[in-house]
Amino acid sequence: YNTYASTYDALDAGQAASILGIEEARTNLFAKASGHVLEIGAGTGLNLYRYIPSQVKSLTLLDISEGMLQQAQQRLDQDPILQRQWKNVPIRWIQADATTELVSTFGPAMFD
Repeated sequence: YNTYASTYDALDAGQAASILGIEEARTNLFAKASGHVLEIGAGTGLNLYRYIPSQVKSLTLLDISEGMLQQAQQRLDQDPILQRQWKNVPIRWIQADATTELVSTFGPAMFD
């Protein structure tokens, strides 16, 4: 994933995702997130646009790829609208393998 992080959005979003209903499903799903949120496989941060930040107390973005997380951070850093929307929500960027024991990393009942 590090190798193609900078071009990953072309695979994961756009017209094909819209035609398949993925964009609409993402929007509906992430709009329901609230409280302390953990996004596993956060990738390039495409879903930052789909949350309702006023419902989120904290957001932890987890991905195995450092390159993907760098793209997500860059997305937030370069988009003034995202910066404004997320300015009051603590965001953590965690590089980790989601198949490992997450409870030992974060503790029980950490996320909503």
